[in-house]
Amino acid sequence: MKNNYRGFTLIELLVVVAILGILAYVGVVSYQGFTWSAQKKSVELNLNSILLSNEEYTSDNGEYYYSTTCNASEYQKIQNELLDGKEVLKELGNDWKFCVQGDKNNQTLNINASHKTKTCAITLTDKMAVTRNGSDC
Repeated sequence: MKNNYRGFTLIELLVVVAILGILAYVGVVSYQGFTWSAQKKSVELNLNSILLSNEEYTSDNGEYYYSTTCNASEYQKIQNELLDGKEVLKELGNDWKFCVQGDKNNQTLNINASHKTKTCAITLTDKMAVTRNGSDC
C-alpha cells in the first residue's frame, strides 16, 4: 500500500515561520536605523536654516539673535524671531530641543539641537562646523 501524503509537516512550517520572523526583525531594525539617520539629517538642515536666518537677523539688527533660555519651547521663539513665524521646526519640535547660544562680545554663535530622550546633540557654529555628541549620534 502506497502512502501519498500531501502537505507540510509541522517542523517544516515552524522553520518557515522562524525564517519569516527573523527577516521581519531585520527589516524593522534596518527601517528604524534609516528613519533615525534621516531625522538627524533633517535636524542638520534645520540648523542651517536657523543659521541663515540668524545671518539675516544680524544684517537687520547688528548682532546675532541669542536664546535667553534653552528649554523645550525655545523653538517657538526661534520660529517667531528668526523664521518669520514659519513652522519649519514643528515636525522636530516634539523630539528635539533647539537653542541658539554664543558670545555677544566675540560675535560667535552656536546653534544646538538635542534629542529629548536619546543621547544625541548636534551643534552648528557660525563657521558652518557641525559636531555631534552622544552615543546615539
